[in-house]
Amino acid sequence: MEPSDDSGSEEILLVENTPDKMESQGSGPPSTSDWSDSDDECETDCSSQLEDPPDFPLTSETESLGTEEEISFSPPTTPPSIGDSSKVTFTPEEELQLDRAIKTFVANLTRDEYEELLDKYDCLAHLRTQANIEPRENKKQHTPPKPEPEHATRENKRKRTPEAGQDENLDVQNAKRPKRHAQSKLEFDYSKIKFENTVILAPQLQNIAKKALPEGRKLEESLRLYSEDTNVITRTRYHRDNLDCLDNIHANVAYIKNLKFDINSPYQQEFTRVKLDPQTGKPKGYTRSALCAYCEKVCFYELKTSCYGHHLYRQHGVFPDGYLTPNPLLRGIYNVIKKENETRKSTPQVREREAVFCPVCYELVETGVLSEMLDRETNPITNYLNHFNFAHRNQTLKEQYFNLTE
Repeated sequence: MEPSDDSGSEEILLVENTPDKMESQGSGPPSTSDWSDSDDECETDCSSQLEDPPDFPLTSETESLGTEEEISFSPPTTPPSIGDSSKVTFTPEEELQLDRAIKTFVANLTRDEYEELLDKYDCLAHLRTQANIEPRENKKQHTPPKPEPEHATRENKRKRTPEAGQDENLDVQNAKRPKRHAQSKLEFDYSKIKFENTVILAPQLQNIAKKALPEGRKLEESLRLYSEDTNVITRTRYHRDNLDCLDNIHANVAYIKNLKFDINSPYQQEFTRVKLDPQTGKPKGYTRSALCAYCEKVCFYELKTSCYGHHLYRQHGVFPDGYLTPNPLLRGIYNVIKKENETRKSTPQVREREAVFCPVCYELVETGVLSEMLDRETNPITNYLNHFNFAHRNQTLKEQYFNLTE
């Protein structure tokens, strides 16, 4: 008998199972006793059951398994009297739907459930050679954070938030580190000590170089001019032959004579003060200080922090290469007005101030501006010395750099 499906899309051939054929399949024919327990249903009733769709899916080993709904892989408890050994054919639409349904079904399984499914059914053994379970659609994959480069700065490491449990570890590590106490600075007071000085006027330590006045440039008229002697930068030197009077004042301190000290080397100091290691007696290089030869008072300035160099070119116009700041021009009293700038909100007022002209750019520069910070009596033209240093001794400003001597 050849029953047809109600949908008419395909035909299924039902072939009667003969005893020979069933024996070849490994199972014997059903006994009559099994059929007698089915409430005495007739053969026509059995044939009507075959017309209904079976409770289990018809599959083969070469076709894919799975549906959109939950798939039951358990065979029926009661074997049918008549089976169909032909292969099931699917339409292209059904193949696409089944393929998607199988993927969805497998993707919703855990790894253990998927392995159990492969072990239970031999027809799925070929899937072991394929890729693992495909991730679900629209699932964001977690990307591990990038490792921090080895050259990360110390500041970036401090900004990192420690993980749970690290706060205590950091506290323990910090507690084990010995704290560095700030070393107390040794104060040197030479005000009550009398030194023997040899005064050297050194008139040769002068620089009268200047640039020509640009065409069309007119100098401001002065209210009162000083004598020309006031334009000279005095560089009187005070030579101390020895500092024996300081030997027993401070412990672990030595005063070393500088062999390069000479009037032709205006930047060199006469003595260098250095602290000694109390255990080894060796000098500590980072504690070196130089004695200024142009100050009447005994004043030492640190060499490592460039305090000695700053003091010389800001107070005495002497640079490390031996260059001398040229003398200013036309020192006197002028009507001075401050320069306007974008951030200034008030209107600059005209004032009577002591000023000089720069011999390089012929700018009118006030003097005595830093009298509150520095000793104006010893050096009244400190502001001009700073102007020349920043405006004409800067290597980046090559057009304004001035290095002439006369």
